[in-house]
Amino acid sequence: MTTAEDLPLGARSGNALISCCRYLGNLFYPRDLAVFYPHPGHWPLAWVLLAGGLILGVTMLVVMGRRRYPFLLAGWLWFLVTLAPVIGLVQVGGHSMADRYTYLPLIGMLVLVVWGAHALAKDRQHTWATLFVALSIAIFLCMALTRQQLRHWTDSEALFRHALEVTKNNYIAHNNLGSALDEQRQTDEAIRQFQEALKLEPDYADARRQMNAVLALKQTAPLTSP
Repeated sequence: MTTAEDLPLGARSGNALISCCRYLGNLFYPRDLAVFYPHPGHWPLAWVLLAGGLILGVTMLVVMGRRRYPFLLAGWLWFLVTLAPVIGLVQVGGHSMADRYTYLPLIGMLVLVVWGAHALAKDRQHTWATLFVALSIAIFLCMALTRQQLRHWTDSEALFRHALEVTKNNYIAHNNLGSALDEQRQTDEAIRQFQEALKLEPDYADARRQMNAVLALKQTAPLTSP
């Protein structure tokens, strides 16, 4: 657990608001997904205020429409309440968010979307046809995006190289990529990745331990003739 001295409540609260919006964005537009999202420390105040305003605005809308569309409030509250324990107010680890935390919370958003579509199409014949076409397109896009995402999980090297492409200051990805390269006997590149990890997080003991081990093996390795 991260202490309040390392990451004060204000920084954790700001990250919680922005992460909530990022989770929603990844549901409807799953782009730049990564195995690890490093915590930035402090988000720009404008972004935090914008995220807070968005969450507050959606909450007010579903509360006002609760009598006519009670499923909107139910789905939204499901999302917020089940996400609250893992939103980062109590910081565990160095991540700002994690896609695995949304497995249960996004059920509420899907309830909101599905019931909303039903209410929209109720007793409207042509709307049902439109929704059927939209659903077919959505399923096709999900299949295509899943196929694309699976390419990043072929092995550890591909996984962490992709994480470095779509995130910034990702010391975990550098360290784990170094481990994968070390297993492939790419010693020099592995050392470079460990050095990048330590440049971003000088106190990262795992990266320092692995780099020292690789350097020791490199120094004791027998020389080969040219």
